[in-house]
Amino acid sequence: AGNVLLEVGRHRLEGSRLGEDLVERVPGRLVDLLQRGRLSLVERVHVGDVIGKLGDPRFDDDAFGLPREELLGFVEVPAGKFLMGSDEAEDPQSRHYEWPQHEVDLPQYWIGRYPVTVGQFRKFLEDNGTPTNSVDSRNGVSNHPVVLVTWDEAMAYGEWLTEKLRTWKMTPEPLATLLRERGRNSFRWRITLPTEPEWE
Repeated sequence: AGNVLLEVGRHRLEGSRLGEDLVERVPGRLVDLLQRGRLSLVERVHVGDVIGKLGDPRFDDDAFGLPREELLGFVEVPAGKFLMGSDEAEDPQSRHYEWPQHEVDLPQYWIGRYPVTVGQFRKFLEDNGTPTNSVDSRNGVSNHPVVLVTWDEAMAYGEWLTEKLRTWKMTPEPLATLLRERGRNSFRWRITLPTEPEWE
């Protein structure tokens, strides 16, 4: 059904009640298929591509393309200690820059549950009129992870999303409070790339 909609073209269906009903319902049904876990890997990839081209209902255009979830796809990582790096004796394939294994104590932080998508990054580019050197970062399937983004572009996206969520009236708690809380000289929280310890 999704392929038929793509072949016919959404614009040709949007004038009729039946057509608009199909455009609205089919992506939701395809998401249901994905979530039931009965498709093979190849089928899952194909269905995901079709949903991305039709308009993925798992993402909210009004929320800057973020996941349609209570906390917009962000999850809390509580403060705590963990062992970072590798032990050369236990992991002979480890590299010298991973040694020595050591304890790191991280404060609480939040991280995106999913990679930034092409659709989310496209919203940033369109909103800012920002050029990019990578056609793939703008023109890929909207629900695919964005690729070929420079460090500067990633940081600019984080700054843009921080400002959007800081000023948006619908930003859910506790994200709204965290992003609006001021420290000594500036805001205490912002959206950025994770540090090496946070990533690990």
